[in-house]
Amino acid sequence: MPFSQISVITEHLVAPFFNNNLVTPLTIMKDWPIRYQSLSVGYFTLKPRLYRSLSINTDDALYQPDGSWVTIFLPSEPRLTPEQIALVRAAARALNFNVIQLPPTPTGPIAKLLPPFVYLRQKAISPSFASFSNLNVPCWAQHHNYLTYAHQTSPAFFAQYASSPGNMGPYYIDGVKLDFAQFMAQYSKK
Repeated sequence: MPFSQISVITEHLVAPFFNNNLVTPLTIMKDWPIRYQSLSVGYFTLKPRLYRSLSINTDDALYQPDGSWVTIFLPSEPRLTPEQIALVRAAARALNFNVIQLPPTPTGPIAKLLPPFVYLRQKAISPSFASFSNLNVPCWAQHHNYLTYAHQTSPAFFAQYASSPGNMGPYYIDGVKLDFAQFMAQYSKK
């Protein structure tokens, strides 16, 4: 995902999950496909007080009527102007999209080795759901130098190491990257 453009990421279907917002004294835990999920930005040494949340979880996310979960990631550098951010957030509100502002590029020596990344975290994945979960997307760094991940471009790489209908079924994630004008043309008039 580029950190210099607006990224619109769609999880096409969210698995049923244990919603902590709906717990009552009579709630009984059962075999949920997942108990918790979040879409997050991994960032080393961020000063959290400078940013709104870098994570959205299943209990707090906004969903589309078809069960999809759409998140807009605002670029870190170059950052949009305050006016542009307000317009993107207004379009997101109108469309029931989630928004995360990406943090600036890390500057420390260790942080430079661990660049920010976006990840889908699923917790307590049921064995009955495992064939559709993010467990089906192997970790690139397990058999390769993780620093080379961002330089991969082949369709074979993405078919194996990125979410797709082939490895996550209807629960796959994909997205588009747009500059501000493209975003407004595509999403502000819906």
